[in-house]
Amino acid sequence: MTRYILSIVLCVLLGVAAHAALLEKSAWKVIGPDGRPIPVICDENLDTAWTALGAQVPGQAVRIDLGEAYVVSRVVLDPGANHFGYPRSLDIYAGLQPDALTLAGSMTVPDDFVKVITFNPVVARYLRLVIGAEGAGYPWSIAEVEIYGHRNPKAFDAGNAVVVAPDAPELVRLAAEDLGFYLGQVTEDAFPVVSPADAWKYGGVRFRVLVPGIPSSNMSFQQALSLERYWITRSGNEVTLQGQTLRAIVYAVKEILERHGVRWTYPAALCDLIPARRALDLSFLPYNAQPPIYVRKWNNGVGGSLSSERFRWLVRSGLNSDWGTLINALGPTSSLNRIGWGLTHSMSNIWGNDAEKQHPDWYAGTAHKSGWNVVPDVTAPGLIDFILGRMKEDEATNKAAKEPRQVFGYGIHPLDVPSWAVSDRAEKLLGPFRKTEPEGSDDAAMNFDYSNLYGYLLNETAKRMQQELPGKLLGGTAYENHRLAPTKIDKFPSNLFMLLCLHEQPYNLPLTSPQHLGERTNIEAWSKKCSMLGVWDYILLDEHKTKDWHTPTPLVTALVDRYSWMAAHGFVYLGTQGIEDPDCPWNVYAFAQVIYNPKVQVKQVEDTFFVGYYREAAAPMQAYYTTLENYLLTHNIGLSGSVINFSYEPNKEAFPPALVAQLRTDLAAAQRAAKHGFVKARVRRACDALQWAVDFAGQT
Repeated sequence: MTRYILSIVLCVLLGVAAHAALLEKSAWKVIGPDGRPIPVICDENLDTAWTALGAQVPGQAVRIDLGEAYVVSRVVLDPGANHFGYPRSLDIYAGLQPDALTLAGSMTVPDDFVKVITFNPVVARYLRLVIGAEGAGYPWSIAEVEIYGHRNPKAFDAGNAVVVAPDAPELVRLAAEDLGFYLGQVTEDAFPVVSPADAWKYGGVRFRVLVPGIPSSNMSFQQALSLERYWITRSGNEVTLQGQTLRAIVYAVKEILERHGVRWTYPAALCDLIPARRALDLSFLPYNAQPPIYVRKWNNGVGGSLSSERFRWLVRSGLNSDWGTLINALGPTSSLNRIGWGLTHSMSNIWGNDAEKQHPDWYAGTAHKSGWNVVPDVTAPGLIDFILGRMKEDEATNKAAKEPRQVFGYGIHPLDVPSWAVSDRAEKLLGPFRKTEPEGSDDAAMNFDYSNLYGYLLNETAKRMQQELPGKLLGGTAYENHRLAPTKIDKFPSNLFMLLCLHEQPYNLPLTSPQHLGERTNIEAWSKKCSMLGVWDYILLDEHKTKDWHTPTPLVTALVDRYSWMAAHGFVYLGTQGIEDPDCPWNVYAFAQVIYNPKVQVKQVEDTFFVGYYREAAAPMQAYYTTLENYLLTHNIGLSGSVINFSYEPNKEAFPPALVAQLRTDLAAAQRAAKHGFVKARVRRACDALQWAVDFAGQT
């Protein structure tokens, strides 16, 4: 009971026990298109829904009487189980009289099932939600509606505003929208987004969001590493936000909002943390910064538009790279992300798939063990000359192109399961190549370490590039049978960037755990040899064997420990494959938090996540999580998969009966605490995941 009380006190201090910005629904009256009341859309139950009798048609409308006037600026519609019942277009009218409503906002892009429509604040008692010109073959369904607002009658008196050009790039306009909306909710004032032509009408604090220029395409890789710097300055009542790139503007907005307590905990609607009313505080200005980690990569395709909640969460969280959507949308990016031929599996791009036929001299007098792809003798005369020639050829072709690509360097890396050709010359210079898998076959290349061969290739190429292609970066990847720090290289040239692939399990234990000693030792060795390091954590957040795999996996402490340790050892690129896992939403948030700010503390991550995601059920849900995490950490229990590699897997050791009983007690308390329909659904999901894990582990 004591821990619940402490957690509840924390929620009160944060001021978000009931989420300050969401309006209470008990006094609402909702009328459907046929004039009949439809109370099910505000009964806090996602299992009940209103569905129109026919397909969506223009003019079809639902009216909401809030009972009294509020300053309103966002509406969220959840269709519940009938996903395809979401509106394809929607206009929102608002006002103080039901027969005198004016257009407040419109839904722009129908990317998400759950619709989030944000608009400039307006004083309203009545809202009218109207289907626009775009209909659908599906009837309109609403399971729940949520409205963000507050009751400050003097909200507009100060004359505050966010100023942005109406023709600014979409990402800049979305950032300005965020700044106005969230500052308005936190301060319970109004910060409408206005054009520069109308700025004179607002005599309060004006946040002017500037559009950055286009960075030069001819900059060196060193210059491109600082493309995320932003500046926030103040002169009188004018606050100016500017940055080198589009995403730098987003990070300037993020800086202001996070200093006022705002957080985004998950890539979906209704996952934002908005604290109780607090005053606008600009005492930290002037301020300029950039994230310390150059590449923050979550390799999960985004899809959809910039305004989708999924994409906006990625950008708001400071992630700047994925399969490609983020890079393309955010404009010029870090040089570590713009590598010709790619960081991994690029050798076929350099010399094609028939190198042994085209360049037999690279293989003359060599032997190799079995593998999927034979790598030429890296010490062969002429091989590095060929690589430099291909780089120069690509440079010339790109320069002559109508729309040149932005390429800051080139990557060299073997294909999967490489078999390295070894000559007497190579063995004398770099060998012998030790066996790393004592029980494995002597004929398999994957059972040996060829890191010195790969290190030699990178080292010699990087030195030549410094002379012949100054300002260009060389990228490599430490992976499979070439993942260890090469013993024959003391220090690589400063133009080399190395991406380390890590996949030693168990991931749920901190990197400082004794079980990760080998991984740590290798990372430390690399940090002494290479000035720019990155990590590809392979399956870190890709936890599932199948879509029906529901392991509750606590990774917050492990993630914070892992990435803060790496940042301290010179890592400037942190990335993983990943999924949005609703069974373990805390991991998604923790990953984004720590790679944007490696100095963040475990307690900060957990305290903000549970209050933002589980709202009124935060205290018992946090108790549930920390009980499980602390048990696994205290007993050094890993959740490594045996059914399939890299999955997290429940086992009897991890879920003993006494622990399970306590976890169920915590979840029962969370179910009692949950009041909002979406919070009830999130807690129910956690209950189902625990039951699945217990059944899998055989602890019924």
